[in-house]
Amino acid sequence: MMIHFYINYDNRTVIDYYLRIIKESFDKAGFSTKYITDLNHVAKTDYLFFSTPLTAFRAWLKGYRRIMLWQQGLSPEESFMRNKSYFRLYVYNFIERFVLKRSCFTFMVSEKMKQHYENKYSIDFKNKYFIMPCFNTELNKEIIESKKNHETIIFTYIGSLAAWQCFDETLQLYKKIEDQLGNTKLKIFTKEIQDAEEKIKANHICNYEVDFVDNLSLASHLQDVKFGFLLRKDTIVNSVSTPTKLSTYLSAGVIPIFSSCIASFNTLAKDMRYAYSLPAQIDIQSLLQFCREKVDYHKLQLEYEQIFQTYYNRDAYESSIVSYIKKMK
Repeated sequence: MMIHFYINYDNRTVIDYYLRIIKESFDKAGFSTKYITDLNHVAKTDYLFFSTPLTAFRAWLKGYRRIMLWQQGLSPEESFMRNKSYFRLYVYNFIERFVLKRSCFTFMVSEKMKQHYENKYSIDFKNKYFIMPCFNTELNKEIIESKKNHETIIFTYIGSLAAWQCFDETLQLYKKIEDQLGNTKLKIFTKEIQDAEEKIKANHICNYEVDFVDNLSLASHLQDVKFGFLLRKDTIVNSVSTPTKLSTYLSAGVIPIFSSCIASFNTLAKDMRYAYSLPAQIDIQSLLQFCREKVDYHKLQLEYEQIFQTYYNRDAYESSIVSYIKKMK
């Protein structure tokens, strides 16, 4: 039985790891799989896997009925955040509801996302769904084992300068930390180097560096980094999300300072020593105290190993996916 993975996204380097887990699971379940960029030569009896409701909807209009979906985000709400258009919101809501109700199998990134769709569209997914958080790396024990407490406390930010990634808010928070701790540095990894430097200077940040490196070499650049920022605004889009950046930080032994509105990881972090959940009203003194503490990197490694053996366990997810989708055959 054939399943085609329709690829039409720009950030494939970020999410290809996640897609490979799903594709290889279908291989192990006995499907024949193939990446495609168009629907030419695809039989109507074949399965099609899509990463957006819109592309799945277009395929449905062309007569393809065996569609599967990966919901990595909330398309209607994300569109409204970008465009503030109620017409677009209505259209995207219609498309998303239409596709979700007809999907043969749906992958979602959090239990919160599943609950959102159940409540919003009155969908009963039954046993035709699977939940797996977004992640794109594995634990790098060598990097963590080489870490040590430095006199200068180094923070990092990885990502674009898009408003939803809260880069401006990150700089404002870091500036408060820099002013009160003194012995700090901020390392930023982004493609938008010039714009980032302008914003840094506007915030009067003293000790920093800005660079861009590919995902393969990123871990080595995080060897001396202690903390990583991941700030988000308290919206439903962020509440259901599982940002890949968290796995990037943890894999390199970087302690995440993240917004508590990221519900799935916030729940996980309640039992973690080496993660800091930021409430909507930030207690800067509590955060400063956390940043001052020395890290026991042996204990950190044991804690993060447990996360990668459970929450980010690729092999376990593949095994579970295989069990689920074998029922489709």
